[in-house]
Amino acid sequence: MKKIILSACALSAMFLTSCSNEVDMFETIGTPKGTLNVDCIYDTEMTRATAGENWIIKADDNTRLQQGNNSIKAGTYTVTASNYDDLPTALKANDNWGDAFYSGSQSGVVVTKGNSTPVSIDCGRAKNARLKAEFKNLISKFTNVALVADVTTTNPTHEGRNLMFTQENALTKLAYFNAGSTIPCKLSYNYNDTPTEKTINFTLSGAATENVITVNTNENGTITISLTNITYEEEFGTGNSEEITIDAATGTVLESSPAE
Repeated sequence: MKKIILSACALSAMFLTSCSNEVDMFETIGTPKGTLNVDCIYDTEMTRATAGENWIIKADDNTRLQQGNNSIKAGTYTVTASNYDDLPTALKANDNWGDAFYSGSQSGVVVTKGNSTPVSIDCGRAKNARLKAEFKNLISKFTNVALVADVTTTNPTHEGRNLMFTQENALTKLAYFNAGSTIPCKLSYNYNDTPTEKTINFTLSGAATENVITVNTNENGTITISLTNITYEEEFGTGNSEEITIDAATGTVLESSPAE
């Protein structure tokens, strides 16, 4: 399990000593201020390469902190960090395929006049789950194979989230949903040019899990039998025979002997 630490705000001693007048920085503005130094930690196992690069960091949900030096009024804050504004926004990223959503917070952060306060926020693992599809052992008789995850049928707020997995995109496409949610899925394909559809409801596991729907074929083949291919002969050959003789005078069965 790999973790990445992103420094969202850094303040060095050199910066402090380069200020020509600390009084101008912290007093003449009229409000005592300090500086927040924020580090965000998150688990990369569930994320795409770009997730987490642009953290949304706030103090008390209203003061937006940017990368670089953040001067802020002295006081006590709850500092939050997430890679998207909220989970619904993360689910609509990447053309509605979604992305992993990370969020975390640290409460009781005390900022004092003229000082840099370090804040480390562990966002941990993703708060949502993802779905992938795999297609295996599909012979040439199967064409136009697709698996569509369509959450719009159960959740109208997810407009446009009818996501199609195909044999061509399955290696690269991952779809993200609320953890533990049930996703209506429709499997469609042509078999010998005859269209077939099958609907299933697939329930995802908990947060930070990868859930897989595998579409494959078994090892069965076909034996074709036609009456024209079944032949037989009606003629019977000569087999063994035996003759039994009864004495007409006494009614006694005489010793039998094989017929000649």
